[in-house]
Amino acid sequence: MHVTRHLKLSALPVLLSIILLALPRPGLAQTALTVDTLDVRIWPEFDKPSALVIVGGQVSGAPGFPVDLTFALPATAALNAVAYDDGTGALLTLESSVEGNLVTLTSPNGSFHIEFYDLALNIDGQERSYDLNWAVGYPVAQATIEVQQPPTATGFTLTPAASRVTTDSFNLTSHIVEYSNLAADDPLTLSLTYQKADDSLTFEAFQPAGGGVSLSGD
Repeated sequence: MHVTRHLKLSALPVLLSIILLALPRPGLAQTALTVDTLDVRIWPEFDKPSALVIVGGQVSGAPGFPVDLTFALPATAALNAVAYDDGTGALLTLESSVEGNLVTLTSPNGSFHIEFYDLALNIDGQERSYDLNWAVGYPVAQATIEVQQPPTATGFTLTPAASRVTTDSFNLTSHIVEYSNLAADDPLTLSLTYQKADDSLTFEAFQPAGGGVSLSGD
């Protein structure tokens, strides 16, 4: 079964503080797995009054494939999708098991894609804030965190400061933070704040008056 990359807006109800925590599975150190590339996309207030967190990556160092991978999600997270990249850019759904906050998947080729909604996005009147403190549980060669700025957000701040600012496939401002050579227990840390005078959700800006359209972010 194919999964639209990131999400399909027509299936938002069906379809990683921010706080994403990942812990190594028992015996992980013996497997010598390394995450070569890790991409984390954070979309605050995209289609729910929470943060949609999208995590994708590729591991190496497995003695063979398929390979089991285990990640720990925060208590405030609601798992939305688990998939892998089949090598052509298509995302295919994966069966996964959940025990407490641990999510285990079996990847046929070492790639992984996890989506969840994090209720840890704090909304206090017009003030918004979100924090990330995530130790992947595997060494990471290169990591990128991309934070999407809601279209009506003002006073957007990010700590650490973005290494670059660009526009994403929705033509929205996107703040990029990059990391490299992380040990398994080195956390990815990030804090964001902004003001927003309304409760609009980002996806609403891309919905025609009649609705019924599907868009995908890439």
